[in-house]
Amino acid sequence: MSMSIINNKQIIKLKKLFEEHFVRAFPHISYLNDELQDIKGEIALYDGHIAGLISSYFKKGPINRDLIKVDSELEIRLQNFHPQNSQEEKSLKDLTNYKHKVDEIASTLLNLIG
Repeated sequence: MSMSIINNKQIIKLKKLFEEHFVRAFPHISYLNDELQDIKGEIALYDGHIAGLISSYFKKGPINRDLIKVDSELEIRLQNFHPQNSQEEKSLKDLTNYKHKVDEIASTLLNLIG
């Protein structure tokens, strides 16, 4: 398969992931302890950063690869959080799932730009 066909498939995949993510609501969490509140804020920043890079890529073309990374430190914080009740457990699950969608978009962009 030629490189342009591979890139076109990756571009289509990235557009689809981004469009699906763009209409996805950020997790609405009514109860948060301080740690979950901090994690939620970090996920929002990470999401905004990746969304900005994707937008720039589609508008301007190539972007600096060094600006794209899956946030492994945030992943560790999510894994190390121990919910104390069912609300925290649901919040953690929702935040983790949302972050993993952002990770998938970031990884797809990384693969696309090489």
